[in-house]
Amino acid sequence: MKSSVTLMSLVMSSILMVSCADKEDSAVLEISDTHDNQVQKFVMQKFDAKDILDYAPLKHPDPSFPDAFQGLFWMDGNPLQDQTMSLANTQWHPEKNMIRVEVSEKYTYTWLNTAEAVDTQNLTTSVRLEYDIVFKDNEEKGISADDQRFAVITPYINVYSGLFGREFRLVRIPVPKSVAYFTATLEENGRDWYRYSKMIGVGEHEYSFKRIADAEGAKDEHFDAFVESIDNLLSDKNLEPEKALSENESYQMFFIDRRAGGE
Repeated sequence: MKSSVTLMSLVMSSILMVSCADKEDSAVLEISDTHDNQVQKFVMQKFDAKDILDYAPLKHPDPSFPDAFQGLFWMDGNPLQDQTMSLANTQWHPEKNMIRVEVSEKYTYTWLNTAEAVDTQNLTTSVRLEYDIVFKDNEEKGISADDQRFAVITPYINVYSGLFGREFRLVRIPVPKSVAYFTATLEENGRDWYRYSKMIGVGEHEYSFKRIADAEGAKDEHFDAFVESIDNLLSDKNLEPEKALSENESYQMFFIDRRAGGE
């Protein structure tokens, strides 16, 4: 089951039209909003897993940004098609002890270069999916919010609302915890995170959020396992067509690079 698509179908209150046009090792996603027909264009940068450090940002510019979220992380065991995450371009709000993640932000997520991943990326971009990572107390584990070792992750969608003749405006809507509940707990090594997810219609899932490179670009012990995992996953001959590389594709992964036109 495509859990990311399932989640969006449950919470999305506007329908958007999506098309994708390829050009060599990059592609442009065109996302049309049905309210005003405005088109957002995003450039995709394609590459192989072994070359990811040539592209990924690794260090958040704010010196107060939580050290345990610096670097590049592999979502080992994530059932979806997004595979790594960098928080270097996210918004840090120290007064709230919160990190805000925009899924379509430049070089934040890497995705497998497959039809299913492109569809999922299109969908998350169309609703301007964001996550608020808020550090919290965890009495059961004896963790204080100030320790920045336990966080609750809340998804938000941004949709246009204009009921009763009012002018359409963008409204940020939290996804209820009864629909999606995510947490992250720092492991004892101070580098990797335990991720717990629960989504309606999908159930519970756990995976490891493993650092594969530190903020200075040094590879961590999981880097080679990450590359091998991507190689093995995409070489599986039993994959459904939408989960495999298409015949005309050679690059394994892609980032959202920037808005087309350099915006």
